[in-house]
Amino acid sequence: MPVPPVASSEPFPASGLSGTRSNYLDLALAFQTSYYDNLLAGTSSRPIADEGFSIAPEVEFNQLTPRLHESWAYRSSFLFYRETSARNDADQSAALDIQYRLSPHLTVSGHDIFEKSSNVFDQGYSLGVGPISGAPPSSPVNVIAPYAGQLTNTAGAEIAYQFSKNQIAGGGGNASTLQYRNQPEDAGLYNSTSRGASVFYNRRLLGAQYAGLTYRYLKILGQPANGNLQIDTHTLFFTYGITLDQRLTVSAAIGPQFYNYAQSRLPASHSLTQAVTVSASWQGLHTAFATNFSRSVVGGAGQLGALSSSAIGASAQWQVARAWSLASAFSYATYKNVTPSFDLSSRGGNSTAGSISLDHRLNDRFLAQIGYQRLHQAYESVQAIEANPDANSAFVSISYHLSRPLGR
Repeated sequence: MPVPPVASSEPFPASGLSGTRSNYLDLALAFQTSYYDNLLAGTSSRPIADEGFSIAPEVEFNQLTPRLHESWAYRSSFLFYRETSARNDADQSAALDIQYRLSPHLTVSGHDIFEKSSNVFDQGYSLGVGPISGAPPSSPVNVIAPYAGQLTNTAGAEIAYQFSKNQIAGGGGNASTLQYRNQPEDAGLYNSTSRGASVFYNRRLLGAQYAGLTYRYLKILGQPANGNLQIDTHTLFFTYGITLDQRLTVSAAIGPQFYNYAQSRLPASHSLTQAVTVSASWQGLHTAFATNFSRSVVGGAGQLGALSSSAIGASAQWQVARAWSLASAFSYATYKNVTPSFDLSSRGGNSTAGSISLDHRLNDRFLAQIGYQRLHQAYESVQAIEANPDANSAFVSISYHLSRPLGR
C-alpha cells in the first residue's frame, strides 16, 4: 500500500507516461539567451531592460531497484549580461531523493533541495512553481524576489509502516533555510528558518479510496535587524483521497490550526483558525497535469509576522507530437497579516507568476526550447518589489544531451 499523496512529500508526475524514465545517467549542456524587461528591480524608479546569456551544465542520475529508488541532480549556470556586467554571476542547484524499502512493510525516504540563485528566471523549474505534491505545505512559500541573491535549502525525511492490508502509518521531519545577500535587490526581505514534524495514519476504504488523520507542527524563526520573532503552528488534518482509473488522483485535507506568534519584548499572540489543502493530479500517456491549493497561517518566506496565506499552483505538460512538447505553469499566492499590532510585522501582499515553453527535439542529442515568463507582485513593505512590481522574460535555448542507461 503506497503512502497517499496527502501524507507524502513526493511530487506528482511532471510528464506523461510515455516520458517517464528510470535507470539512467544524463549529462547536458545548455546555451540560453534571454531578454529581461526589469532587471534592476528595487534599485531604480523605472524598469531597466537588458539581455542575458547563460551556459548551464547539468548532470542527473536515476536508479530503480526492487528495494531502492535513488535520484539526484546538479545544475550550475553561468550568467552574463550585455549592459549590466556587474551583475554577472554563477548560480547552482542540487537535488537528492531516496526511497528505500527496509522490509515488505517498512519504507524510509529522504530528500534535499539546495539552490543558490541570483535570477529567478534562470531556475531549473518553472517560475514560481516548484514540484507540486498532494501534501499540505511543510514550509512557507517564498516571496519571489526576481533578481535578489539568495540561498535556499529544504530537507526532509519520512518513514512509513504498513501494519495491515488496508492501514498505513508514519511520520517525518523537515527543515528549510532562506538567506538573502543584503543587496538593494532584496530590500525589505528578511532571512528565516523553519523546522517541522508530522505523523499520519491512513486507512484504505472501498476500492481506491482512503481516509485518515495527519498532524503537523511547524516552527518558523524570523531574523529582522532588531529583535527576534517566532511562529509555532499546530495543525490536525482530516484527510481523504481517491484514485480513478490509475491516472487521476484527488485528495483533500481540512482541519483546525492553532498558531502562536512571539516577538521580542512583547506579549505573545495566539489564535485558532482553519487550514485546507486540496490537490489533483492527472497522468495520461502524453499529458500530465497537477494542481494544489492551500490555505493556512504561515510565516517567513522573506516576510515578517504571522500571515494568513492562500496559494494555488498548477503545472501541465503535453507531448504534442513525437518531437514536440508544450509545458506551462501558474501560481498565485496572497498573504494577509493576522498580527498587525506587532511593529515588525509585514503588511502582506500577493504574487502572480506564469510561464509557457515549447520544446523541439532536433535529434537524439539536441533539444531546442523557446519560452516566456511573467511575474506580477504587490507588497507594500518590500522596497525591492514595490516600485517595479512587474517582470517579464523571454528566452531561447539549445542544449546538448548525452544519456546512458543503467543496469542493462
